[in-house]
Amino acid sequence: MTTDVSVIVPTYNGVERVGECLDSIFSQSSLPSEVIVVIDGSSDGTDEYLTREYGNKVIIINQKNSGRAATRNAGAKRAKNNLLLFVDDDIKLEPGAIQKHVDHHKSSKNCMLVGGLFLKEEPTDDFHKYRQHIEKKWYKNLPGYPSPMQANKLFVTAANLSIPRKLFKDLDGFDQSLRDCEDIELGYRAVHSGLHVYFDRNIVGWHNDVLTCKQYIKRRREYDAAQHKLAKSNELFSKYRISKKDVKGLKKLVYYLFSLPIWVRWIDKNRCTWIPIFLRYKFYGAVVWALSHYYTDKPIG
Repeated sequence: MTTDVSVIVPTYNGVERVGECLDSIFSQSSLPSEVIVVIDGSSDGTDEYLTREYGNKVIIINQKNSGRAATRNAGAKRAKNNLLLFVDDDIKLEPGAIQKHVDHHKSSKNCMLVGGLFLKEEPTDDFHKYRQHIEKKWYKNLPGYPSPMQANKLFVTAANLSIPRKLFKDLDGFDQSLRDCEDIELGYRAVHSGLHVYFDRNIVGWHNDVLTCKQYIKRRREYDAAQHKLAKSNELFSKYRISKKDVKGLKKLVYYLFSLPIWVRWIDKNRCTWIPIFLRYKFYGAVVWALSHYYTDKPIG
């Protein structure tokens, strides 16, 4: 059974991961009538791989490297169906995911739906387990479906997101001037326009995203810097974003101790697993927070 939805997959040098994503799309209980893969200036042979492995099952768009926002917008511009579903190239959808997106938009008009994004299991990596633990705690703070999210607790990821094509066009799509935060910025604009944004954790997308502690802190720094930059130029974004608070006195000293690079090296070498898990995860969190939020100029490890 096919359904009238256009799935848009942006990819940049993703030849080693995009296949698993597409296989999960073509294994759905309801198949999309259109799958568009937008290659953002890749140099790893993604085009040849897609042509060889999927033929006319996918529409391939090649463009010079322009960033994720422009890549997704290019796919949306080419799409023919009334419903758009954005899926990142490192996401594996569970079999009923597309049908759940479609069913939601049949009953709820003019809205955006964000699906769940869960880290894949990596049982030998203790820091990955920590990230899964944080992920579960964080999701508990989001409103349960079918209640819409409020602006002060908004979670939007374009890795697993559906929106009517007309609504996406009315919002002018993703802001192509942004290289990060383009999805949450779109969410704020949607809410500000009076539209509902929903989160359904039962629409599962497994995220192939294994990072060391050092890599994770680097990414957190980049994302935090992007948010600060956007908050300075975007009044709507700054209205809802929680500002970083300065630390002083004893608390500043404590965070300084947690910012020592040796802790990152110990975490990445699994030298902390002897610590009881409830203390170990608090320690991991303190190290990440110190180096990604307060001492962002220090070496990571």
